Amino acid sequence: MAFLKNAWYAGAWSHEVGRALLARTILGEPVLMYRTQKGQPVALSNRCAHRFAPLDRGRLVDDAVECPYHGLRYDSRGQCVHNPQGDGVIPKGARVRCYPAVEKYRVVWIWTGAPEKADIAKIPDFGFIDDSERYGITTGTILIKANYELLSDNLLDLTHTQFLHADVFKSEAVMRGRFEVIENGTTIHSNRWCPDAPPTPPLRLALNYEKHVDFWMNMRWDPPGLMRFDVGATPTGKPREDGVHNLEMHLLTPETETSTHYFWADARTYGINDPVVEENNRRALEHAFVGQDKPMLEAQQAMMGTADLWSLNPVMLQGDAAALRARRVLARLIGQERL
Repeated sequence: MAFLKNAWYAGAWSHEVGRALLARTILGEPVLMYRTQKGQPVALSNRCAHRFAPLDRGRLVDDAVECPYHGLRYDSRGQCVHNPQGDGVIPKGARVRCYPAVEKYRVVWIWTGAPEKADIAKIPDFGFIDDSERYGITTGTILIKANYELLSDNLLDLTHTQFLHADVFKSEAVMRGRFEVIENGTTIHSNRWCPDAPPTPPLRLALNYEKHVDFWMNMRWDPPGLMRFDVGATPTGKPREDGVHNLEMHLLTPETETSTHYFWADARTYGINDPVVEENNRRALEHAFVGQDKPMLEAQQAMMGTADLWSLNPVMLQGDAAALRARRVLARLIGQERL
């Protein structure tokens, strides 16, 4: 399976990257992350150029990584700067790949393609994640043993919430609400508008309101799998400003062809400094993501094996419209890289 290379992928949350060496497999490649003494994030190949030992088992010497096997040291650009053997001459080709790495929206992002094409402006807007005065923020990371496009499909078709998450999010309004898909360049929007409906339990608690509400579920997808979700509710007929909403960040980074690093964040407009609300919100999200989505997606991948989705001739439903467009955009971009 081919991956989109000229793209930003979430490598880690900012708080995960420090002076300790962090190893993570991204797009099937071993990657090592750490910070320089000045706090700059670094992303290198985790495979020593000599005997291919994992560098994360070594140590930092100033800002250089020392291989635990034979002591070669690589600087933050991936160049070998120290050879402890013989006359100390640095062997030709003694370097490891250095990935462009930037920090934005509480995430260390890694560019996996041509370094000269790396542009931080290509990271979609997730500015809400930095607004801790307006939002209460909850974050998490999950490793899911399923292909990352299956996760995109899952998030772009939210009709599954009425079945897989029926114990928490069920509302008949989702199935009868207005559904639209908008394609704007390489960005896909999957929007649902559900007027005059009973609130789901989380929305009822957030609003402290028992009567009917108008609620919305709007997902934005950018390649390769960077998603922003806006879900909220307001008393029926009232403006959205009178209600509550959650903004979510869903970042899908392929580990391999059949496993995905899933970085998620939730920003809520209610109970911002309330630890009880924070804990209840985390439990609800982890129940949905870890307890329900993860086992279903992994079971789905197990049933598919290594087969390509289209080779299995899947039946398509109305709710698949956004996921289909996202898959086509991604396939087109990957194809263009091959030219």
